[in-house]
Amino acid sequence: MRVALEMYPEVLITDTTYSLCSNNMPLIVYEVVDCFGAGRLAGYAIIISEKKEIVTGALEMLTLGFPDMPLKNKVVVIDKDQSEVAAINTVLPNSEIHLCDYHVKEVFKRAYVRKLTDKNWDEVDPLIKKLIHAYSKEDYDMAYNQLSSLVGKDSKFMVYFNNNWHNSPLVWTEYKRNMSFTVGERTTGRVENRNGKIKQVISRKMAVALVIRRLRSMNTISSVQNDYKLFKSLAKTSYHKYSSDPVVQTIMKVNTPFVADIVKRQYERSLEPPSSTSHALTCESCDCPFFIKFKLPCSHIFRERRIKGVDIYDHTLIPQRWTIDLECGKARDNTLTRIEIIAAPLKTNKRKGPMTSEERFNVVQHTLKELGPYIYDCGGDQFQNRLNSVLSMIDIFKKGGEVAVVGTGDVTKCDKLLGQYPSN
Repeated sequence: MRVALEMYPEVLITDTTYSLCSNNMPLIVYEVVDCFGAGRLAGYAIIISEKKEIVTGALEMLTLGFPDMPLKNKVVVIDKDQSEVAAINTVLPNSEIHLCDYHVKEVFKRAYVRKLTDKNWDEVDPLIKKLIHAYSKEDYDMAYNQLSSLVGKDSKFMVYFNNNWHNSPLVWTEYKRNMSFTVGERTTGRVENRNGKIKQVISRKMAVALVIRRLRSMNTISSVQNDYKLFKSLAKTSYHKYSSDPVVQTIMKVNTPFVADIVKRQYERSLEPPSSTSHALTCESCDCPFFIKFKLPCSHIFRERRIKGVDIYDHTLIPQRWTIDLECGKARDNTLTRIEIIAAPLKTNKRKGPMTSEERFNVVQHTLKELGPYIYDCGGDQFQNRLNSVLSMIDIFKKGGEVAVVGTGDVTKCDKLLGQYPSN
C-alpha cells in the first residue's frame, strides 16, 4: 500500500464504510490510480468515530509512511463530508478537494434542498445540471444567472447555493475539474466498488481482529493481481489488429493498455479537421482540458508535431507515472510485492527439425527427475503445497488449458530477471 502511494501520489480517492465490525467502527479506504488506469489500494483506517480530530489523525497516519505526500499530492476526491474536508485542509493544505460528481447530484435531490424554493423543481434541476457540467467559466456564469433569475436573487435557495456551492473553495463543477491533474477521476466510484467487495467478506458481527486479518488478505490478493498485470505487460507485446499505421502500432506496443487506448484516440482525432477552438500549445504541452487532466499527448500536440515536421509520437512525452518503468524500478528496489516475474520465454537451441516422440519423452522424463527432489525432499506444508501446484498444472493440461507460472519467491530474483530486459 505504501509503495502505491509513493508511485502515484498525485490523486487520492477516499470514502468511508459504516458499521463494519462488531464495534460499529467506520472504515476509511484510500485509493490511488496506477499506470494501468486501475485503482490501487493506498491504505485502510478503522476509526472509532468520524469526528474531525479522528479523521485528521487517520490521514496523518497515512502520510507517515510517505512524508512527501503533502508536497506531491494535487487532488483529493471525496464525497461532501465535512470531517474529511477539515482533515485534508489540515494534513494536505496544498491539495485541491474535488467533490464526487455523483454525490453532488444526490445532494440536490434531497427534500430539504428542494423545499428552499417554491419553484417547480423540474425547472430548477436542468440549471443545476448545467452548473455541474459547465465546460467553461462562461457556461457556468450563464447558468448561474439563469438560476438566480428563476428562483430569485434573495431567495432562501440562492442564499444556500451561494454559501455552500457558488462561493465554496471545493471543486464540484466540470470547468474547475478541467484545470487540475485529476487522471480523469471525478467520482469516488472506485473506492465504493472496493467497499462493496469488503462487505461481501466482512460482516458487522466480526471482531476487529478478524476484520483486520481479512482486510490484509484482500490486500494480498489485490497485490498479486497488480503484479500479474505487470507480468503480462512485460511478457506480451500489444498491437492493433485492424490498423497498419506505424504510429498506432508504436503507441500500442510501448504503453500500458489504458494509456495506449486514450493516446491512440487522441492521435486519431488529430487526423480529423481541427475544431474552431484555439489553444496555447507547443510540441510538448497544451492548455486543453485533456492534457491538463492526464499530462498525455493530446490531438493538438500530435497535429502540431505533424505541422512542424518532427516525430509525431515521442515516448518521452509520456510521464513516468503512466509507464511500467516505475513499477519495474520498484521491483529492482525490492519494494514490490514478493513475486517473481518471467518477462520473456527462455531461449532454446535451434533444431533442424521437430523432435521425435522418443526425444520428447526423454526430455520430459529428465525434467521431472530434476523436479522431483525439490518436492519430495521437503516436509510438512511445503511438500503439500508444491505437490498441489504440480497436480493443479496436470489438471489444467487435462482440460486443454495452458499454464503461466508466477512464483512467490525472493524478490531479489525478480531483480535479476527484470535486469535481462531493457525497459521501454
